[in-house]
Amino acid sequence: LVTDFTNDKVLAFDLDGRPLGTFAALKSPNQIAVAPDGRVHVTNTETRGASVIGNLHVYDAQGALVEAPTSSRVLRGVAVCGTP
Repeated sequence: LVTDFTNDKVLAFDLDGRPLGTFAALKSPNQIAVAPDGRVHVTNTETRGASVIGNLHVYDAQGALVEAPTSSRVLRGVAVCGTP
């Protein structure tokens, strides 16, 4: 998976680097992490008036949104761990 900030989407590729298409569409995606359970966590940044807001979106392995986006004024990246 690769974030395409300019074209507002997350792109999927096979293991040989061949494009598989759009995994998810969202405005200005920038960071991505895949959890051991296959869920994909993607951050994006958007401007709301004079504020820059970071959002976290969580998708299943097929690209369906599974958690409503959460927002923060300080969100700048994403990481996931295997087990607590």
